[in-house]
Amino acid sequence: MSDITVVGLGAMGSAIARRFLVHGVNVTVWNRNPARADPLRAEGAKTYTDLGTALCASEKIVICVLDYDASKEVCDAPGIADALKGRSVIQLTGGTPADAADAFERMQAASVDYLDGAIMCYPGDLGGAGSQVLVSGHAALFKKWKSLLACLAEDLRFVGDNIRAAKTLDMALLSRFVGLKFSAMHGARICESEGVSLSEFAKLLPEGDNARRMVETIASDDFTLRPGSASVNVAMAVWAAMQSQARSTGINSELPDLFLRWCKDGAEQGWGELDNACLIRVLRESR
Repeated sequence: MSDITVVGLGAMGSAIARRFLVHGVNVTVWNRNPARADPLRAEGAKTYTDLGTALCASEKIVICVLDYDASKEVCDAPGIADALKGRSVIQLTGGTPADAADAFERMQAASVDYLDGAIMCYPGDLGGAGSQVLVSGHAALFKKWKSLLACLAEDLRFVGDNIRAAKTLDMALLSRFVGLKFSAMHGARICESEGVSLSEFAKLLPEGDNARRMVETIASDDFTLRPGSASVNVAMAVWAAMQSQARSTGINSELPDLFLRWCKDGAEQGWGELDNACLIRVLRESR
């Protein structure tokens, strides 16, 4: 038996598995594309091409896939319900409070202990200074997970037994965090329209601030995706989730509507895997 199985080996899932390995945790990993597991096998993880076998290798499971639809598809595959039964799962997939509640109900019906979580940093910052993970669900279950999850964040925070809480707070903070970055793009356009150097604008922002990083990236005109940043596709998923939450609860959706439109315009230009600072080009084309 291993200590934990990580399902999903995108940028964040792979970073999660590596954090566990660095802390001496016995890790099993699985991904729909087995080649994604090769680097982690070289670093000491156990790998299986069969998901059921990977799940049965551990009592605790981390799910971190593209979205909750992908998670449901994985968990609904033949034989997987039996492999999950009696195990303990935390989902760290990005999504909405409604997604978390739906997953909780499905896992309960399948006799699976379930926590829902939100990672409040980029994959490259996981476990570093300022890294934060929010977790919601039963307090007693969180206690069983606490030592493992502490490998992932400097600030591991239990936010209560409302299973929707982690995703709700994630959205609230993301709205502020990503909104500031996207607002900085408009600030960059203000400077460009008045012939003022973007470097001067960047210097007015705090050192290490993500809005400053975005302005500096715009000034460099190099939108290659680097560790510590996010792609247009990632930003688009964030704003789509916030738009969905706003519309489903009847709150004003004008902010996510606007920023999601920028992301979609960028994706249509083929910029999905570029640093989201490249969306300055969308603003430059606006009339």
